[in-house]
Amino acid sequence: MAVLANGVAGVMLVLAVSGCAPVQAKPRSEARYITMRDGTRIAIDIWRPLDVVAERKLPTVMKMTRYWRGFEQTNYNPQFDGEAQEAAIYNNAGYVLVTVDARGTGASFGVSTAPWSPDELANYREVVDWIIAQDWSNGRVGAIGIGYDGNTALLLGAMEHPAVKAVVPRFYDLDPYRTPGRPGGILAEGFVASWSAQNEAMDNNDIGKFGEAPGLTCEQIKEYFVGTKPGDADTNRSLLRAAVAVCSVWTVPLLSPS
Repeated sequence: MAVLANGVAGVMLVLAVSGCAPVQAKPRSEARYITMRDGTRIAIDIWRPLDVVAERKLPTVMKMTRYWRGFEQTNYNPQFDGEAQEAAIYNNAGYVLVTVDARGTGASFGVSTAPWSPDELANYREVVDWIIAQDWSNGRVGAIGIGYDGNTALLLGAMEHPAVKAVVPRFYDLDPYRTPGRPGGILAEGFVASWSAQNEAMDNNDIGKFGEAPGLTCEQIKEYFVGTKPGDADTNRSLLRAAVAVCSVWTVPLLSPS
């Protein structure tokens, strides 16, 4: 398993994970739940090329996040869908992209007790097991990420799953306690407070607070975005509401002096 970092993410995943020739393709997506061994339902999106023959097996790139794998828009516009734009890059290079809401965040069920908890990491390994069992998979998986997602990619690699051939922690926290929590040994109170507030807003599916930006009110943001992305089959949003009702139980503030 190769651990690779920075700039050339697409190229090195091609070399390390697949070895197949790129294909030009438009992405198609499926938003669904998969059930973990403990019964927890984890929300994932599967982005596959439209014009790949059914018999062709493809490698998979995973991105695992606590910052919502995708956004629900009031009126869908692909220009506002960063996940679709990212998927097109990987699909055109001959990959499936699978994005994952961390346990207890986004549209996933379960409880998030801490960043990168043992239960969260176990879920990622189970998602890999699910991927390689699909008829479109060639049994080879890579992972990519920046920040929190860089840590999940690195930690997935550390599990030594035989199907995980490369991970790309383009930026990650080598020691989250020291950076960004306590750079130089001093508690970063402003960062911890703002990060905790952002996560609380996301875990409550509050698009107004999460999407706060200079010059935009919550009402203006809600003209374009609803909140975290639900599953395709969750047409009445009952599953999403149930998932959001019990989510993160992180103690606030994180990394307190006591």
